[in-house]
Amino acid sequence: MSLVDLLEELEATKVPEKAGPMEAYMRHQFPFLGIAAPERNALYKKYFPSAKKTRVIDWDFVDICWERKPREYQYVAANYL
Repeated sequence: MSLVDLLEELEATKVPEKAGPMEAYMRHQFPFLGIAAPERNALYKKYFPSAKKTRVIDWDFVDICWERKPREYQYVAANYL
């Protein structure tokens, strides 16, 4: 499992019905995938332990996350770091 697989799984897990209320809560400053924190945290537990064993930060992954529009990707980058 690579970190890029995590991004693909996030995209597959999106919940459009929840995205609208999340965007409204943030005053429509960011688009959202509609993935709540508990679901994101479950994905982190699946991917991050093996990534953290390398003790090397994958800055390309962080950049990819940060450049994507939906807010959950920035949350992924922040939690990865």
